[in-house]
Amino acid sequence: MGKEIVPKDIVKELNVLDIEEEKTDFEITAVVEEHQVKLPVPKELRKEIDFQKSQKVKVHYDKKKSQIIYSL
Repeated sequence: MGKEIVPKDIVKELNVLDIEEEKTDFEITAVVEEHQVKLPVPKELRKEIDFQKSQKVKVHYDKKKSQIIYSL
């Protein structure tokens, strides 16, 4: 019969030494309306975070760095 060959994609999935880096920086497009600005949450983060209906979020704005930081 000969050797059975395992497909490369399966070997890659099973390789525990191959460490995949998690993405921490995302780029989004703000939705600007007349009376508000909506900042969408990337799909990768929505899957990880269990958002509840009417959940409160803390917002911190750093004027020097022009950064907005949201905390759950």
